[in-house]
Amino acid sequence: MIQNSRTLFMTRGEISRTIQRMGREIRRDYEGKSPLLVGVLKGSFIFMSDLVREISIPLTVDFVQAQSYVSTESTGQVSIASGPLSGLQDRHV
Repeated sequence: MIQNSRTLFMTRGEISRTIQRMGREIRRDYEGKSPLLVGVLKGSFIFMSDLVREISIPLTVDFVQAQSYVSTESTGQVSIASGPLSGLQDRHV
């Protein structure tokens, strides 16, 4: 019988500090450039909301929906079910 096991990779504090650091780096690197942050639904939703709170510069947020499963089996290939609605050309993505 295979048992489920959970391994803790990062504590909540480590995740929070990492997101804060990423926010500082994005803010520093993209000041005055109005970046577009693109997350992959649905898993990135909470992460993206936490990250955006740490970035105090004008930005746009958009999402793509990707899939690699049919029923419960992975196809081994990722397909984009829906892309970002925001234009990507000439943007800092």
